[in-house]
Amino acid sequence: MSVICKSFLSAIMLMEIVFCSVSDVRKGIIPNHTIILGLIGALAGETAYFTFNGSGRLGMFAVWIALSAVVSLVLYSLRIWAGGDAKLYILLSLLIPAEYLQKNAAVSTAWVFVLIFSIAFVYLIGETIVLLAHREQRYRMSLTGFSIRTVFAYMVAVTTFQVIMQLVFRNWYAENQAAFLLLNVLFVLTLGKIPYAKCKAAVILCTIVSICAVVHSGLQVDWKLMGASLLVLAFRVFAEQYNYQEIQTTDVKQGMILSYATVMKFANSRVKGLPKSTTEDLASRLTTEEADSVIRWADSKYGQPTITILRKIPFASFISMGFLIYFILGVVVW
Repeated sequence: MSVICKSFLSAIMLMEIVFCSVSDVRKGIIPNHTIILGLIGALAGETAYFTFNGSGRLGMFAVWIALSAVVSLVLYSLRIWAGGDAKLYILLSLLIPAEYLQKNAAVSTAWVFVLIFSIAFVYLIGETIVLLAHREQRYRMSLTGFSIRTVFAYMVAVTTFQVIMQLVFRNWYAENQAAFLLLNVLFVLTLGKIPYAKCKAAVILCTIVSICAVVHSGLQVDWKLMGASLLVLAFRVFAEQYNYQEIQTTDVKQGMILSYATVMKFANSRVKGLPKSTTEDLASRLTTEEADSVIRWADSKYGQPTITILRKIPFASFISMGFLIYFILGVVVW
């Protein structure tokens, strides 16, 4: 019966991966009915699995789901990915058979997290190189957001975070490095949402705390966690300066994100419903009404035949590939 349950869950997971990835690439959305159907299948499969195989791994699986929910919702709140991506992440977590997870749920969560963002980072760099080589895109790349000062500011912040965690949790910190890897990464992503690096007082305070903790308390900096955190910082800086795409104004659709330069062109227009500002992230996705207004603007006095939007990052594909690789590792290695 165990084989049947695992096969059932695996089959649903593969179907969800294929359908959601294709839908995200083609339409830019993940249909809710697909998530709901997958959720029903996941609950049925997992219920049958634990019914016939005992509850030995149930506690660990519950922690795995809880961590997955926290990670996905935090990334959604930080506007790293959309709501559909968060739902897909949780669904695929439910569809992983419990015996393919490592005994430490935090380690499993860290593995999936690292896989997803590694794939995303490679994709962003690869696509940018290809498009630049063919001169098919407009690209804004500035290292001002990743200056030596910024790197230093983040390093002392992460160091301060590490030493505080070591002081507070002590032995538990040393035994749960995967959990603190996730906390470090989420900490760095959260810092990206506040003007920390521009606040000299905050940077100086973190520097003093880091030096005192390391020198006088004998605490050590975990350079692996530091490296992973800086890699995520590099991803965020790179993604925030991502590719711009020029499209026909009449092709604008709900969910697209307009560039700052495009929104500025609406300033003198009398067309109602046009977006007034943009942060060039998921918070600035066009509504249906705004998209219709932009299309009407194309034929107005100040309208233009083309506008610039931000290329969509297909996070559903990265999430799917990350879980698929982890699933294969679970079957073959673990």
